[in-house]
Amino acid sequence: MSMDPQERSARGLRLIGQGREAEVFECPEGRVLKLLRASRPRTGLAFEMSALEAARAAGVSVPRVYEEVVIDGRMGLITPVNADRRG
Repeated sequence: MSMDPQERSARGLRLIGQGREAEVFECPEGRVLKLLRASRPRTGLAFEMSALEAARAAGVSVPRVYEEVVIDGRMGLITPVNADRRG
């Protein structure tokens, strides 16, 4: 996981899902990008990352966070797309 998010662009990525807080894009190498909407606070992403790590430590199968990123000025997480999410 990157501690220093890098600025990137979502252009060229295929939107595969969306909800109230984020959009999900397909990425290369069997990964997805969960990109927070611009109106969502950045603190929500830190909370989600902490919750995922706590769940993993407790033995729950949750997506592994490969990287924290900034895409078009929005915070996001890159995680696996497949069912075996412990990676």
